[in-house]
Amino acid sequence: MDLIKESWPKSYLNTTWQKCLPLIIKSGKILGQIDTDLAERFKLNKKILLVSGTTDSNAAFLAAGLGNEEGLTVLGTTIVVKKINKTPIKEKGITTHRVSENWICGGASNAGCGILSQFFSDLEIKELSRQINPSKKTSLNLLPLNSRGERFPVNNPFLEPILSPRPVSDSLFLHALFEGLARIELKGWEKLYELTGSLPKRIVTTGGGSKNPQWRAIRERIINIPIISCKKTTSFGTALLAINAK
Repeated sequence: MDLIKESWPKSYLNTTWQKCLPLIIKSGKILGQIDTDLAERFKLNKKILLVSGTTDSNAAFLAAGLGNEEGLTVLGTTIVVKKINKTPIKEKGITTHRVSENWICGGASNAGCGILSQFFSDLEIKELSRQINPSKKTSLNLLPLNSRGERFPVNNPFLEPILSPRPVSDSLFLHALFEGLARIELKGWEKLYELTGSLPKRIVTTGGGSKNPQWRAIRERIINIPIISCKKTTSFGTALLAINAK
């Protein structure tokens, strides 16, 4: 799709499969009214409007209400970093979306909270985190990918996770995992700086990992940018998109 012209390339339109191409519709556009039969079937208001949506990380971006000098990190199963840019970016591993008249550019690593849940339960992470001194560095250099292969900040389908040596102390191992994930996030922001020429002056974080104060302190130490947590959820961002639909 040509993001500027908001159309498919002309070469696509002269093919036998052109009828298979979906319609291109911006996020936040009113598509029509709910089907009457469906409304009756599910006991819904027959005046409900259908609005074109967006991705979960873009909805999180909208929920956070970010400005031009702020960036977003989503700490979910994977790590997603995003920022507003004046123009779209065309680069392998980079996503570009047009949402509410803004170009939202970023990337998603294959690493994130998913690797933590492979080793610890939520309760264990909470308890072990209390034993971590985030101002101290570990001597471990882990690459905590969820599985083999990475897409951002480097594009390498053969990149292997580094999860050893595992120390005897579970809290030290969790500390090293946090550091490894923070280094991946840092490289993500460095990649966006390389492509856009600017870094955010503040990072807003959403997702399950945003609630962990020790991880946040480790990230601030490694990334060297102020970080705050956003309590508003992706559903709030989706609601904003819907209420401002045209």
